[in-house]
Amino acid sequence: MNSKRMLILVLSLPMVALAGFKLPSKVFEVEELEKAQVEAAAKGKPIAFLFSNKDTTCPLCSDASATMIRELGSKTVMVYVRNVTGLPESVIKALTPGQYIPKIAVLDDKLESSLGTVTYEAVKSDSRSAFRDVEKAIREYKKAE
Repeated sequence: MNSKRMLILVLSLPMVALAGFKLPSKVFEVEELEKAQVEAAAKGKPIAFLFSNKDTTCPLCSDASATMIRELGSKTVMVYVRNVTGLPESVIKALTPGQYIPKIAVLDDKLESSLGTVTYEAVKSDSRSAFRDVEKAIREYKKAE
């Protein structure tokens, strides 16, 4: 291998290491949905479905996903979803808005009603106002519990 190729390989390694994002330990995988529902019911919190790709190479997707986790992670029980196949119809419907990932849909613990959805486009446009309606719906949900 010539020295130019070796240099390119070495310089590209940090970029690969920075790709994607790490899910906090408190975030459930979709296979653990029943456990998430039990925890949500016990804590009186709604469930947030984070539809994203934790292995993405797109820094915009990673940053928006991290923002969504930071804004709603403590207010909900969060479930990471990589694709919608096999999800309950109510979750699929709630994840419909928005053209790009990530997006996050918040539903009650029984997955019967949606409290709102935050899309990548909304976070990119104005991250503070993107969460305003969903956070209000979460506060009302908690009061009703």
